[in-house]
Amino acid sequence: MKHRVCLVTNYLSAGGLERVLTRLATYFVEKKEAQVTIVTLFNTQCFYSLSDKVEVIYPNFDILAINKHVRIIKQFFYLRHKIKELRPDCVLSMGVETNIATLLSTIGLGIKIYVADRNNPFIKLSFLRQLLKKVLYQKAEGIICQTNLARQKVHGLTKHPNIVVIPNPITIFENDYVSIEKKNYIVNVGRFIKSKNQRELIDIFTLVNDGSWKLIFVGDGPCRKECMDYVSQKGISSYVEFVGVVKDVDRYLAQSKIFAFVSTSEGFPNALGEAVLFPTASISYNCPAGPEDIIRDDENGFLVPLGKVEEYATKLKMLMESEELRTRFEMNAVSDRSKYSMENIGESFFNFMF
Repeated sequence: MKHRVCLVTNYLSAGGLERVLTRLATYFVEKKEAQVTIVTLFNTQCFYSLSDKVEVIYPNFDILAINKHVRIIKQFFYLRHKIKELRPDCVLSMGVETNIATLLSTIGLGIKIYVADRNNPFIKLSFLRQLLKKVLYQKAEGIICQTNLARQKVHGLTKHPNIVVIPNPITIFENDYVSIEKKNYIVNVGRFIKSKNQRELIDIFTLVNDGSWKLIFVGDGPCRKECMDYVSQKGISSYVEFVGVVKDVDRYLAQSKIFAFVSTSEGFPNALGEAVLFPTASISYNCPAGPEDIIRDDENGFLVPLGKVEEYATKLKMLMESEELRTRFEMNAVSDRSKYSMENIGESFFNFMF
């Protein structure tokens, strides 16, 4: 008899959570032969590829045309009705607000609810959200966190006895660019927002560059122009390139000798994971949360205490000067590939729920 699984999410648009959820749904139907239904709280079409065997249910009312408070009430009854109608063996919800809505709307239904907590553990929630999270998470059958630090925080808040750490599946790029010779490039991949801290990387690069290296930024966002102007002010425009959003991130990883990550906070740093496992020799601040789950300091990369600019610059310079060190980091990283594969992550989720 097939296992019946219901996945709940706010959206199916582009985003890290949505990508993981759609990959899990496809894994469950294709590899575990489960019957999978995704219930969304908003009417957004699916951005990522999804197996035709997965059923998707959207709200049958116009979310944007109604008052916020009316919307919340309608979503509550819509979600409760759909889950009651589906009668799944279990429900997997993702994201704090979605988790709260799912746990509230299923009270008394007698269905096992698993919640995936995906926030940066240091993000401050409103008093009401924090209270609801504390009370309602205790009603979940189990809680899935992305990092060990996140698990500690959630356990401290909820005292729930059944919390596991399952990281994101990380895209393992097949190196289709083996013929490309690595150049003196340092690459950074990420959205240009304050927490990604690209401006500080520009400062660090200025300290260590001897004129033979180039810093490449992949990504876009509200802070991009500020960073571009900052590069111009420092007079290093010929050594820094902003390439925007690209589909072939792996090409930039293949041609770069170093991946530099300077985020001050993360939920789970997918870009860092993809670089380390590519493999490209990597250096990262040990921000909350995730880098310390991916990098073993001085074994498969450098992990620098957050805010230690001089130490970061020193370690980056070491990587720039030592091909032997870069090669050692890359060779040690290859063994971690299976840990973050979709097969392993999907199996971990499925075994936890069943």
